[in-house]
Amino acid sequence: MKINHNLSAVVANNKLHQNEDIVANSMERLASGIRINHAKDDPAGMAISNRMTTQIDGIDRASQNSSDAAAMIETADGALGEVTEILQRMRELSVQAANDTNALSDKEAIQKEIAELKEEINRMSRDTEFNTKGLLDGTLDNRYYPSKHIGDPSTGIYSPDMERISVSDYVTAGDYKMSAVPGTKTVLDGSGQFQIDPTGTALIGEANAGTIDVNGFIIEINADDSEATAYLKICDGMEKAEVDLYVDPTTQKPYVSSKFYGSQHEITVVTSNPNLAELIGKMETDQLDPNHGSEAPGTDASIIPDQTSAFGSNNTSYTADGNHVTIHQPGGFEIDFSLNPNLVSPTDISLKITTMGAMQVQIGANENQTTHIRIPKLDLDNLYLDDLDVTTVYGADRAIGKLDWALNKVSSVRAKIGAYENRLDHAVASLDQTSENLTKAFSDLADVDMAEEMTKYTQYNVLVQASTSVLAQANDLPESVLQLLQ
Repeated sequence: MKINHNLSAVVANNKLHQNEDIVANSMERLASGIRINHAKDDPAGMAISNRMTTQIDGIDRASQNSSDAAAMIETADGALGEVTEILQRMRELSVQAANDTNALSDKEAIQKEIAELKEEINRMSRDTEFNTKGLLDGTLDNRYYPSKHIGDPSTGIYSPDMERISVSDYVTAGDYKMSAVPGTKTVLDGSGQFQIDPTGTALIGEANAGTIDVNGFIIEINADDSEATAYLKICDGMEKAEVDLYVDPTTQKPYVSSKFYGSQHEITVVTSNPNLAELIGKMETDQLDPNHGSEAPGTDASIIPDQTSAFGSNNTSYTADGNHVTIHQPGGFEIDFSLNPNLVSPTDISLKITTMGAMQVQIGANENQTTHIRIPKLDLDNLYLDDLDVTTVYGADRAIGKLDWALNKVSSVRAKIGAYENRLDHAVASLDQTSENLTKAFSDLADVDMAEEMTKYTQYNVLVQASTSVLAQANDLPESVLQLLQ
């Protein structure tokens, strides 16, 4: 029997420490509910669980991102719903104004409401926001960079070759080049200067009184009108007749020009008094006949796409209404713009299209798991409603066609927005399901089985108590040596 080294006590003590460590670990798992509290518990499991935690947290955040984006889109759709209602009302008013039972004063009353509705469309385009981000002002659309030319050589100010640009989702980024010929207006050249002094106080007189019929709009020149009054009547009447009055900068001779393009926009000028025709200058290229005066209609713009540019060799076509041009390719490709009418004809122009600007939504937990949302600018200019005026000769009829186009444009954007929203709703559902499945897998890997762990805890707790008892008995063994010394 030895007393310097109580091996029984050492063995019992070691086992006690081991059992206590196991009980402590078991208590930590029971208290935390987690099986892997330290890397030493399961090194491989720890690495896997960390990656899964990263994925679950990222997916949950992506789900919230998608929900936020869906709420933003819903806000835009609500605003566009009101724009649609406004356009429907404007079309109804245009149909009303197109009826010739209306006097000019009636059309002017209708135009007042249309003017207010137009302003509201611009306000909604400007002020519709979500978290201070503009929704209908082009903030969320791709960036486009049209080529430019010197609009005024005397000032050196550059002017864009195209404006009011709208590009479909099927147009890829690139440099789209083309040769463009702007539309030409109907023009009646004047061979004589205006004899009416714009500031004159002299009266027209009976010999020169009469009517001027411009595109069906009657201008009445009375004998007691001063020259200044008559001049203003002619200018105002031509405005209502959708005709611009110019003076040639070289010859200083007057001429008139249709404000618009295309086959439906002829200019006719008929005077009831030959003296009146002489008084205002010859407004026709061929004759002074007071009972006749029409000129050939203007032409629409023409485009020749450069197939060596981003257009490629695809089947490319276009439609034009004046300088409003839409380029098409199969598969939904569409570039819509307004060509600058001041281009030197023909002109090589280009449009650089980028992927910058659209709103990026992070719909996944990892890099590049994104989608992009584009909402084009929808104001009066981009809907081609800025010049809508039902008081002019062709205005009400033109307004119906322009409003049909605008309604189709807004409906197309709303359809795209609805598709975005449906996609995001499905993305949220998919992400939530993925998060649920990953959470289950993470639970299987990292969560402790409480029943199993409690059994283990009970087992080793009993062993700790047993080890403590054995250690006490092992410590008592050296005392038996005293019996040998007695």
